[in-house]
Amino acid sequence: MDMSIIANIITGSVKQNGSKFTSYLELGIDDKNQKSPCILLSNRIKRIVGVDINPKSLPSSIEFNLCTTDEFFSSTTETFDAIFIDADHRGQSVSKDLENSLKVLNKGGLIFIHDLDPSEKIYEAPEWCGDGYKILDSIDSNMYNYIVLPFDTPGIAILQRKEDLRYKEWRIV
Repeated sequence: MDMSIIANIITGSVKQNGSKFTSYLELGIDDKNQKSPCILLSNRIKRIVGVDINPKSLPSSIEFNLCTTDEFFSSTTETFDAIFIDADHRGQSVSKDLENSLKVLNKGGLIFIHDLDPSEKIYEAPEWCGDGYKILDSIDSNMYNYIVLPFDTPGIAILQRKEDLRYKEWRIV
């Protein structure tokens, strides 16, 4: 999948207050062939934090945390404008990463979740998409807007809180 799509959405987005996205968190990093969104964003956004259980070779502008996502979330007090979830692909883990990400997501922020639309049953294997796509049935569509895009084999979802829509700041109630 061409991860530049994610980088372009993040650098082109504007939050409710008119500000650009300045902070990004990536859970699970693919540092092969410079494809990871955090690598693509490394010279385009102010603060980038990555989390993975395996050592990675990353640009020095990325703050890397060698730990599980649970360990990271239990120790961070930071918040982020955009978050990319692509760590453990098991449904329970994806659900927990989403829950934790929503707690540290800034107003007007976006969450990207990889591997939510496997193109064939074979891709439900843990080394591919796993069963993380099952979380789609539990996302409350009254609270969140989301779209699942069938990019490449794994697909990707983009999620935003409905209360964070920009028009809600200026409309007359």
